[in-house]
Amino acid sequence: FLMYPSTTRPLIDFGWLTKEPSLRGVAELLPPPQEDRTKVKRSIFKKLESKGWCNKLSSDILRFMKVSIVVLNFNGINLLKTFIPQLIKNSSGYDIYVIDNNSSDNSISFLKTEFPEVKIIRNKENYGYAGGYNNGLKQIDSDLFICLNNDATFLDNKSIENIVKVFKKNSAIIAAQPRIINYS
Repeated sequence: FLMYPSTTRPLIDFGWLTKEPSLRGVAELLPPPQEDRTKVKRSIFKKLESKGWCNKLSSDILRFMKVSIVVLNFNGINLLKTFIPQLIKNSSGYDIYVIDNNSSDNSISFLKTEFPEVKIIRNKENYGYAGGYNNGLKQIDSDLFICLNNDATFLDNKSIENIVKVFKKNSAIIAAQPRIINYS
């Protein structure tokens, strides 16, 4: 494991790397401790790539990338009723979060009752689109966030896999947009 200074959590599992003949330089891959976890990982990936270790890194480590699907909601109970069932069906194996922007329409109680597997993050007020996501995403430990509106879903389970593959193949990619199809 590669540990970030002053933490007890492994940053990245480098079990395969311990079999490498030369581990000199791996410790120096750690950036200063003030950087966030995502920046640290990207920095390490770039340094490993420069040492020629990135192919092994991509195949062995990036496949364990933690992916979370995150839906922002504000008084969208009717949209949740329409789109959450298909989202759950087509994204098995991924954590699904709903960030609620202080709804007053029983969205939260609906989710808790009908879809207890969906994790709920409640904002204390309506922070708007960017603010709602920014506040909620801080509370989710994930390597990749797939952010959806509450009126969106995946058509099938291959749709989400295709997006995730983009990130697994190239650690330099930080954002991707799938093709959007009108629901009606």
